[in-house]
Amino acid sequence: YWNKAQLPAMSNVAEDMIMRADRVGERVSTLVAHRVMTVALNTTARFNEACEYGTRAVSLYDPKQDHQTAHLFGHDQGVGSLCHLAIALTFLGNDTQARTTAVNAAELARSLNNANTMLYNSLWSSFMSVVRCDWAEAHETATAMVAEAEERSMALWAVFGRHFLGCSLIGRGAAEAGLAEIHRARSEAEKLKNRIFLPMTLSFE
Repeated sequence: YWNKAQLPAMSNVAEDMIMRADRVGERVSTLVAHRVMTVALNTTARFNEACEYGTRAVSLYDPKQDHQTAHLFGHDQGVGSLCHLAIALTFLGNDTQARTTAVNAAELARSLNNANTMLYNSLWSSFMSVVRCDWAEAHETATAMVAEAEERSMALWAVFGRHFLGCSLIGRGAAEAGLAEIHRARSEAEKLKNRIFLPMTLSFE
């Protein structure tokens, strides 16, 4: 639902996961549910609540026990929790804490050496750089992300990266090249039924 930008359905799934995790009372299930809820709340601009759920998710993560979550859930849940907590903190104006949290996410991702997790971290690092209008950093991260995704034939990650590469190019004054990247990203995203970043890129037209 997140990929398709079906936000009410996404939020309903997150709420259901929280209720199920509460009934089960198992740590990893609760961690995953809180991470998913953090994503849902960030996506719908409920950043105070997202910060609460993200903080809880981070507190539940144990790097010694939970490194297997990268294989079970597509990417490491500690990295995911830290990334989305950093996003909530960024939009709440807590920039120092947000940057520290993002650094922790990047360090954890590097230590795990898992391709999906590394690209996941690059995705949200690019996003936060765009939010801050740090175009040089966004360009560097997105360029590396696209290159790695293409080298590994990981199409969705390359599509995500092109969205932010296009935004960063426009931010740096290369409007024609940036729009070309954005239009390519949109076209490729549509083939994959991914629409989550469409509203963001429209603001760069």
